[in-house]
Amino acid sequence: MSTDTILLEAKGVDYEIQTPSGKQSLVLKEVNLSLKDGETLAILGPTGCGKSTLMRILLGLVRPTRGKVYYRGQLIKGLIPKAGVVFQNYALFPWFSVSQNIELALAGNHLEKREIKERVKKAIEKGGLIGFEEALPKELSLGFKQRVNIARALVIDPEILFMDEPFSGLDILSAESLRHDITQLLLDKQQPVDSSIFITHHILEAVFMANRIVVMGTEPGHIRSVIPNDLPFPRDPYSIPFQGFAEKIHDTIANVLIPQGSSTLKTQGLSGRVEPLPSVEIGDVMGLLNSIKDHGGALDIFEFSQEMNRTFAKVLVLIKAAEILDLIETPHHKVLLTELGKEVVQATWKRKKEILRQQLSGLSVIKSVVGLLEHSEEKKLDKDVILEQLAIILPKEDPKKIFGAILSWCQFAGMLMYDGSKHIVELRHT
Repeated sequence: MSTDTILLEAKGVDYEIQTPSGKQSLVLKEVNLSLKDGETLAILGPTGCGKSTLMRILLGLVRPTRGKVYYRGQLIKGLIPKAGVVFQNYALFPWFSVSQNIELALAGNHLEKREIKERVKKAIEKGGLIGFEEALPKELSLGFKQRVNIARALVIDPEILFMDEPFSGLDILSAESLRHDITQLLLDKQQPVDSSIFITHHILEAVFMANRIVVMGTEPGHIRSVIPNDLPFPRDPYSIPFQGFAEKIHDTIANVLIPQGSSTLKTQGLSGRVEPLPSVEIGDVMGLLNSIKDHGGALDIFEFSQEMNRTFAKVLVLIKAAEILDLIETPHHKVLLTELGKEVVQATWKRKKEILRQQLSGLSVIKSVVGLLEHSEEKKLDKDVILEQLAIILPKEDPKKIFGAILSWCQFAGMLMYDGSKHIVELRHT
């Protein structure tokens, strides 16, 4: 449980960088933020909003251009004491064992060998690494490499644990296990560390771990909203209160992005099942349809994979793309053209685009993006706003890959336009 004691506080923080042309560019503007003793703070926001820069400023690794940061009421002039840091990059020395990599964090602390050994042992226990003490990084899965990274941050007995998207590169089960373990560690009052700041793109991650959720925006990076999370621990992601609060965060972010369209936005992507577009070129989908036609209207999936010299996994992704557009059906291991698929194969390019536009308009993820654009004043938005929306509705997917697929398909269908120099997405009316 957090107290009213403020451990860390940023007041009026701005941060500027100099561009190659010599101009000053504002990265962060008027950031006011505090971390209380015993509190876990989640920072949500799209790529480019300055989340990692803010964390480095709070750590004392980077000095703000304007404003000040205080640790226990004292102005910081360098790296804050007793800070454990977990970055996305594991940065493990490949020739050192797990124990040796963890021990490196104690270098320069002038501790006795016995105390170093004892601290490393405790960190290995906290990190769930018992039995892996002498393993080399190359022998570990990504999940266990991150556990070493976390154990290395804990070995110094930190007062605050800083984590920059610590679960983003992990598989679902590894990420879930680590989230649970770290949450339990922060709640354990027998442990030195009970305060944390972590960066994430995932709302469910923030709701599961945080006492307060900070939502950031872009151009320049700033704090849009700070939302208290009073759900009791342990938190059940499948419980009605948890899901209700997660929906509240969805709505809050949607209202901040585009207040006048929040109710429509919810029906166009934030409720119900949202399926991502497979990351394939629409031209490849058309090529698949033509191949099916050339094979007499039916393909064997395995034979097609060999014939095209593609991995089976890539062929399945291509088939999935055509299937969600209702252009093919897949009984057993066969691929058949639907009536609509047959029409597409025979149609002119103009008619192909019309059919594709009709099919894309029925997909939830497209509805969500189009809904954002329709309710913007000029029917156009910055790319980062779209990326933020995709990160919200598809938290386990890479928003950049999904954005690329949406753009490719919708440009082909004449639904969207994109200005790459300004990073602006615009709704195209036909």
